Amino acid sequence: MNVSKIQKLFKFSFELTYILIMTILLIVIMTGTQRNIEWYNIMFVTSVLFVAMLILYAILAKLENFLKCHTRSILVCFVVIWGIALYTFCYIFKNEPCHDYIKVYDSALALARDFKEIEWDYFARFKNNFLTTVIVAVLMKIAFILGFSEPIAIMLLFSVAMVLWSGICIFRLLEKAGYSYSIAFMGLLLFAAFVPLWGGTFNLYTDCISISFSIWACYMISREKRKSINYVTAGILWGIGYAIKPTVIISMVAIFLIMLLTNYVRKIPKVFLGVAVGFCVSQMVVNILWNQFPCAEIEEEYAAPFEYWFAIGLCGNGSDAENGEFAIRCLDASGLEAKKQIAREYISDNVQELWNVDHLVQKARHNFASGHMGLPDFNRYPINIMYHVFNDWGSYGGYAVMYTSGYFYAILLYGLCGSILHYMDYKRGKQVPLLAIVGRLVLCGLVIFLMIFEANNRQLYNHMPWFAVVGATGCEKVSVKLVEIKSRMRKK
Repeated sequence: MNVSKIQKLFKFSFELTYILIMTILLIVIMTGTQRNIEWYNIMFVTSVLFVAMLILYAILAKLENFLKCHTRSILVCFVVIWGIALYTFCYIFKNEPCHDYIKVYDSALALARDFKEIEWDYFARFKNNFLTTVIVAVLMKIAFILGFSEPIAIMLLFSVAMVLWSGICIFRLLEKAGYSYSIAFMGLLLFAAFVPLWGGTFNLYTDCISISFSIWACYMISREKRKSINYVTAGILWGIGYAIKPTVIISMVAIFLIMLLTNYVRKIPKVFLGVAVGFCVSQMVVNILWNQFPCAEIEEEYAAPFEYWFAIGLCGNGSDAENGEFAIRCLDASGLEAKKQIAREYISDNVQELWNVDHLVQKARHNFASGHMGLPDFNRYPINIMYHVFNDWGSYGGYAVMYTSGYFYAILLYGLCGSILHYMDYKRGKQVPLLAIVGRLVLCGLVIFLMIFEANNRQLYNHMPWFAVVGATGCEKVSVKLVEIKSRMRKK
């Protein structure tokens, strides 16, 4: 079998796999209830938003020539207005640190003010929170040096900048992939309209801080000038992102898989070398930094083993809450080997749950049935509108979850429709933009990851840029198909 046939087989196989996975996932999450909201209410909202997105794209398409002529000024104006609005909203309505962010915030504050009272065993146990804490501590230190009494002013500036840069990377990636300016702006608007951004940007936890690294790294790979430097930079970004949130490297796997099975296969050695160098350098720097703090000395005693994250997702809905007894017993055990043994025994006792339909349905709904993307975890105190909108017990919580979930489902539906239509294009011998495939690969990888390891709706947060890419490319494909159907009807 020659290379072209293997490539064609991969594209067919992937699209069919994606269609199957996303169809099952959408049926499961849309027929259940979330936050006590009946499924048909959310489906109604989903339908309305699906049509609204199509109308928005139709309007942008009519303005294609205007957008093309004034791209730079429109992009700059939008990003500035969006940034000011996001910063102001998050600063006014910020909530108090809670959940795991309490540990990160308090420890960062202690580092910034040279306090000694830090629970290093927490970071020895959950190493990925370490780099986040260092970044937050640096931002706090800068804020104090500049004379700010509340460090949130500088912290929020950094967080908003990361969000804005993610939006710019979405725009540039769509533009470089050959999509129209209307689609590039569509992707940017879809990202900006994600409600979790407005309710979570003030919270500099791992999900928020890592939001730009995945899409940024892919943007560096796509750049034409100074390619070698761009590849190394992409590796550094993926490496830093991985140290903060491991799911960031799903996009790296997607990029190399696409290159391996397309006409870009000859570029793999050069790209791989550059990315590997950048990734290894970033990991070395992170490890050197890690070894400067007391948590490194007690890592062997407190660290959560790899098996723990697989074991905790095996029972019930796969969440920490429904596997709490195991989590406490495992993490409280003395030494890494003892923890591994407890986790392996738990896996052995519950491995049959891997093909238990009820378990899989529960886990899918816990991971994907809410468009809130973990916001209730960080809006726990009834001090302002954030709580009333983003908390289960808030006054407007039901309406908010209907909108956020409907919006998220509409994005997934566009991704599914785009995949179906692209599959039809393959059968006709047409080419499909690689960025659309990369976006769907990233989503597919995220679904597989969350269905294997611990279930947590918050893990979707830092993949919002990719949801926007998938939504925009899918919307464009649906629109083109509708125009074709309309044209055929006129001829008849």
